[in-house]
Amino acid sequence: MRIEPYFECPAPGQGGARVWRVNLNVATDELGRAYDLLAHDEKARASRFAFAVHRRRFVAARAALRELLGMQLHLDARDLVFRYTAQGKPELANHPDLQFSVSHSADLCLIAVARGVRVGIDIEAATENQAQMQEVTRSFHPAEREALHSMDPASKERAFYRCWVRKEAFLKALGVGLGGGLKRFHVSVGDQAQLLGCDPALATATDWTLVALDGEGYAAAMAIDYPSE
Repeated sequence: MRIEPYFECPAPGQGGARVWRVNLNVATDELGRAYDLLAHDEKARASRFAFAVHRRRFVAARAALRELLGMQLHLDARDLVFRYTAQGKPELANHPDLQFSVSHSADLCLIAVARGVRVGIDIEAATENQAQMQEVTRSFHPAEREALHSMDPASKERAFYRCWVRKEAFLKALGVGLGGGLKRFHVSVGDQAQLLGCDPALATATDWTLVALDGEGYAAAMAIDYPSE
């Protein structure tokens, strides 16, 4: 598989986070090798996908995650054991200090790995789907909805996806998922990623850094729990 370094975000005294980009459009022989890296429960999950394209993407992404974590820990990728928190966030059973987050959209996957700090990542291919945008926007914070409403149509679509991935990345880092409440915090929708405000019961906004990782045709963001400068 093609696994490329994509971004490095240093955190003083803590090692920061690194992001890799993975092309999930792998050849049949590569897919077979990737499948061999998976545990029994991962293979069972792969078998439940109705469409081959979704199965391929899951297998390739999971194998890439195992390879990257194995390299960080100097372990065979097959020997890694995953477990899940009560909220469903995956972590390594024997190395919980090594935090990670995975997201993919179509055939592009981003994997973030950090040691000692929580991290979350999200990517979404920007597609013109007005119905989806309107539905998801209803779940946004009022300040975000107002910011989007003030934009011209050409700018609004890209801003919507920026907002979406920044919110998802933050909730994934917290380990609470969408059930954590999209309206309990608000983020910037412009080029610079920022956590502008947050329900204190959820987190302290000043303790977190958001990083924009947007590329051609997609929006992406990473959240990491150390203060921005």
